[in-house]
Amino acid sequence: ERRISLQPPYNNIPRGTWLKSLRAFTSREINPASESPSRTIMAMSPNKEVKWLTPASAAFRVLQTLVKSKRVRAFYNKKKPKRTTLDERDFNMCLHAFASNSNMVGAHRVIALQERTRHAPPLSPVTYSILLNAYGRAHDAENVEMSVLHAKRNAVVPDIVMANTLVDAYVNCGQMDKAQDVFHSLNSMAWTKSGDVEFWPRMQPNSRTFNTLLKGFAELGDVKEAMKLSREAKLQGLWDEITTNTLVKTAVTAGEFVLAEDILTNYTVSSRKARHMDHPNVEAYTELLDGYAKYGQLDNALRVMQVMQKRNVEPNEYTYTCIVGALARNNKIRQARKMIEYAAESSPSRSVLTPTYNAFVSGLLSEDSRDETAGQSSHSIAVLDALNVLREMQELGIRPNVVTVALIVDGLGKCNPPRCDEARELVNRLEHSTLTQQHGQDL
Repeated sequence: ERRISLQPPYNNIPRGTWLKSLRAFTSREINPASESPSRTIMAMSPNKEVKWLTPASAAFRVLQTLVKSKRVRAFYNKKKPKRTTLDERDFNMCLHAFASNSNMVGAHRVIALQERTRHAPPLSPVTYSILLNAYGRAHDAENVEMSVLHAKRNAVVPDIVMANTLVDAYVNCGQMDKAQDVFHSLNSMAWTKSGDVEFWPRMQPNSRTFNTLLKGFAELGDVKEAMKLSREAKLQGLWDEITTNTLVKTAVTAGEFVLAEDILTNYTVSSRKARHMDHPNVEAYTELLDGYAKYGQLDNALRVMQVMQKRNVEPNEYTYTCIVGALARNNKIRQARKMIEYAAESSPSRSVLTPTYNAFVSGLLSEDSRDETAGQSSHSIAVLDALNVLREMQELGIRPNVVTVALIVDGLGKCNPPRCDEARELVNRLEHSTLTQQHGQDL
């Protein structure tokens, strides 16, 4: 194996310093998730050429340095014995940095480096959990299967985390039959019946296993299978607030609102875990409220808000966003504004109010809220109201986002005749305002 000696002064940098830089490049602050804006880091090559790297690529270069460089790790610490092998975390941090940004080419470069490095730790269940999670999010069923086969060839002994990740990957890929096969392979009662006995060791599913599989039934609205699975979870003492929330979602998806309310009546947690945290079941109540609203049952949606108050379940920004949108669509403007006031009072910062205002604007401009007898004049009034809401947001320091702009531009475009010049001017003005604010923050 060829080793590279770094030139002074880099050949004297302790291994610990390189590891700290690796952790920095792979941290969430520097290496954001795929839905966040991408970042680049300036790097200087040996010939003084400037290159721009992503944090994950920079981390991979550090990892290569730790693997290949002869003198990077050549330092002595009296208190701690010298470590001659790389830690598994060094590779997994870099692997996760690539996988979390859906850069699977980079992820497989990390795995290849780990496999061909003699003194590196072997691939572990953590490695494959990272891969399975990434391919599951991408709905890439073929590579989920390839990852499992690769793990089998490398004689990896899976743990419950890897099993849960595989169940989740199959659920995300819409392959519920395979997700259930893994679940039954883990269950000690059905262990001997599974065709995958040689790969899956004998281990009990935990609450995460049940809830992950339950999530798949929720997406399908399969109440029968979801209730059957939740009963099994309860028998094993594994029912928790996530089980309640997911089961409510299943019932709402199937349009079985009475069942959803019964579940919440019986399984609502008495109080939230900490003052600064949402109530554990607020997600379920929001799901039920939103379901009623989408089915045109606004009175029932408002009743859910009252039930939440009686049970000390404080609404969060998502709850307010759903109810404000429903009220605006039903032309209950005064009530919608009252809900926005409640949301503002309970919100820690104004930035979280943007989605709630977006729901208000969307409701104002929706066809459901229009007076059919008034025709275009009704839409023109709605557009004027939406522009006033935008002005209100700016005055309160609530920054509009792309959704806000898209809603209003769409509304202007549907006027007769289309108000294209106003739409163009609005976009240019908001872009200039955003750039000015960002420049001020940079300064």
